[in-house]
Amino acid sequence: MLLVVPDACQIDGRGISAVMVIESDKPEHVDAINELSHMSTRDFACKEAARLFNLADARVNGLTLAPYAVDAAGVSYQEASEKGNTGRFHPSRYRVDVPVVRKVI
Repeated sequence: MLLVVPDACQIDGRGISAVMVIESDKPEHVDAINELSHMSTRDFACKEAARLFNLADARVNGLTLAPYAVDAAGVSYQEASEKGNTGRFHPSRYRVDVPVVRKVI
């Protein structure tokens, strides 16, 4: 099942665009990556952007990068490596960042 990580989402100050952070709860990494790479994940991100941040008629804005692993605390491998803690990194879940924008008339 797909979940939004509200604390990790970023919305611009004008309420026009956001980066939706979507997480898979599938325990197997292959299944989670496949789920997050599917087009339905982008549709889910757009619907949730409209619901959570009032981005009416939200659409994907640009490229969605590859899914990435996070540990139990929600820290990505990239963040852990910047702090020099890669030896302690144990993937727990997988996420993907989906940039969205509302329809501007």
